[in-house]
Amino acid sequence: GQWNLTIFDTYIMFIHNKAWSVFYYYLLGNIFWFIPFGIFLKALTTLNARKVILCGFFFSLTIELSQWIFSCGVFEIDDLILNTLGVCIGACIMQWFMKKRA
Repeated sequence: GQWNLTIFDTYIMFIHNKAWSVFYYYLLGNIFWFIPFGIFLKALTTLNARKVILCGFFFSLTIELSQWIFSCGVFEIDDLILNTLGVCIGACIMQWFMKKRA
């Protein structure tokens, strides 16, 4: 498998090539696809937001390592960072919602 451990290298390339639609697709996609994970894990467990984010990090790490091990994608440090950010946003949204309802 392949890996890219240079932080945001791919995104810098998209910006350099003025590939804005691809840049936003990958940037927002990596975040938005993981927001539901944070929401549901926070809602369905008694884990605090920090532990939900940690679970999201390890879930994303599992996906990235699987792509590398099985040569079905590229292990990208960017994906790990942005996916974890998505989980964080989801967990914070649910934590805010739960406090509002209390």
